Amino acid sequence: MNFTNLKNFIALVNAGNISRAASQLYISQQTLSENLAKLELEIGTTLFNRGKHIVLTPAGKRFYSFALNTIEEQNAMKNDIQQIIDSEKKTVSCGVQTFESPIFLSNLLMRFYEIYPDYRVNIYSQKNLDSSAQDHVDVDFIFSDFDLDGSIHFAEADWHYECLSRSNRFAIIAKKTLLSEVYGDKWCDIEKMLLAEKSLSIVHNLPFLTVRNQNNLHYRTLKRAFELSGLEPNIGFQVDMNSLTNDLCAKGVAAYFGPEGLCRLKFNTFINVSDLCLYPVIIPNLYNGIAICYKKKNVLNSAQLKFIKLSKELADGET
Repeated sequence: MNFTNLKNFIALVNAGNISRAASQLYISQQTLSENLAKLELEIGTTLFNRGKHIVLTPAGKRFYSFALNTIEEQNAMKNDIQQIIDSEKKTVSCGVQTFESPIFLSNLLMRFYEIYPDYRVNIYSQKNLDSSAQDHVDVDFIFSDFDLDGSIHFAEADWHYECLSRSNRFAIIAKKTLLSEVYGDKWCDIEKMLLAEKSLSIVHNLPFLTVRNQNNLHYRTLKRAFELSGLEPNIGFQVDMNSLTNDLCAKGVAAYFGPEGLCRLKFNTFINVSDLCLYPVIIPNLYNGIAICYKKKNVLNSAQLKFIKLSKELADGET
């Protein structure tokens, strides 16, 4: 008896017939039938009656309960072993799903290493993780543009998540030469309105930087912000890498739009750039923020739990 046959049996019972179960398992009906026949031979009795729909025999019902408990124990055992491995390695693995890392991440690492100097924190970009590697990530930072309303969507129902920050405050970074070029003598009056009203519509014709991939979070956020204002963004320049947006913004090629906290962090990196301005804007019904999540079945050790606690404390300080 092996775990694969047990899982196949469970899948068959849940699916109701061999055809549907084989399709869900991505194996042929013949292979599934042969596996189940071997299982019955090993058990020594018929587990279900063949027909259009699967009907468990009394022995099959008892075996189904056994199979469920066994697979559950297998999963728990694998998780416990992984926790032992992680504990022995003394690592915390953290995934980041965004075009930028959390602005508090560097402070988080410094605080964590002060408490656990013998630990190592591995930071992964989720786009570089395959499905097997994702299973070994302890903590994920999830960024959301306009879905962070308490209903963040995960493919798996067994994720626990908590919102760390939520805001409808955004900002624009633009060089004065670009603003003067676009608005000319009217810019002084427009700037006063922008500072007072903090409305994106006031500078809707300003050219903006974004990435070429239209599924990228930054592009979708920019597009959504203008849609909520009843406008279409003026895409002034598209790039293939987010890192290029800083350089092009500093050169006055186009303006940058993003969450206010992220924009202020970017703005502070432009040490030797003159004539660069940052203007806060508020987008009603559009929220940016961060959530932290981890799988409910994972038993986190004290260091991993402390990592999460520190994340919450530092995120509160940035809000």
